[in-house]
Amino acid sequence: MSEERLICRHCGGPIAVPASRCPWCGRQVMVICAACKAYTDDTQETCQVCGAPLVVDTMERVRTLPDPLYHLVRDQARARLLTSTLVALHVKTFFFGGGVQRQGLLALLFGRPTARALAAALVFAAYAHLSREGYIVVGEPAEVDTAEVSGGQEPSGLPLRVAATWDGPERSLEGELWQQATWARTTQAATRALVARLMGFRPQVRGLRYRTGWNLRTRITDRSERDYATAIVHLARLTPRPDYEPAPACQEAQKRLTAFIRESPARAKALVRETRSVMDWFEAYQRDPHIVLRRRQL
Repeated sequence: MSEERLICRHCGGPIAVPASRCPWCGRQVMVICAACKAYTDDTQETCQVCGAPLVVDTMERVRTLPDPLYHLVRDQARARLLTSTLVALHVKTFFFGGGVQRQGLLALLFGRPTARALAAALVFAAYAHLSREGYIVVGEPAEVDTAEVSGGQEPSGLPLRVAATWDGPERSLEGELWQQATWARTTQAATRALVARLMGFRPQVRGLRYRTGWNLRTRITDRSERDYATAIVHLARLTPRPDYEPAPACQEAQKRLTAFIRESPARAKALVRETRSVMDWFEAYQRDPHIVLRRRQL
């Protein structure tokens, strides 16, 4: 790598500022020198900045920081360009194709970028990113257990499993979704748990419950910490990221979304329908918390 222009040796993508990983492919390209604390090429025997024999700094002093600050510093070190973040920061590009008279890819799937539609699109983008980068595997609609459907219940979601350990920023939609995927067996369960966690979902129940159902005097009050759509959008927009050029970065994200959809149109269609359904439920819950009495709780 030259100091004038940093180029990833793995994918050839331009790197605007020194970082441990390439913002395009996510592979390691530099390390921090223990002597001068500067980024340097990890393939050299000596530091390019100070000339000392290269010893990689393990950042042990950072690990002793208080929890919130430690996670912030670690996420900055693991920053990369995530699909959900690019969509959240460049809504016009992904929904209008750069012009108000044109329909972008996500507009074809989710319609106008209302708060509800944007929240659903961001979760969909996070699934696409994790799937295309090999962190999770989203199964096909045909793989869903049809026993529930034949019994009059709605499908439980697409099969979901983790394929690789997440090494990006934890406080990101992709990071939070990957965490849910470590235990959830379906996309529906993971998406519901993700939204509930981000909004601080907490219905307060007042009243008695009988074995046969709820007392008619039961009252439900929403004590959640924040609006569900706001929580999703803010997390995507505030995710740590390296410096980047908007046009090529958005093009790369568009390619990732398109590839995910073309890989299995039926799966993409089912996931769009499912994420919209989950957002619809939380939207209805915020209008009338008593909905938790009429449908299985999260």
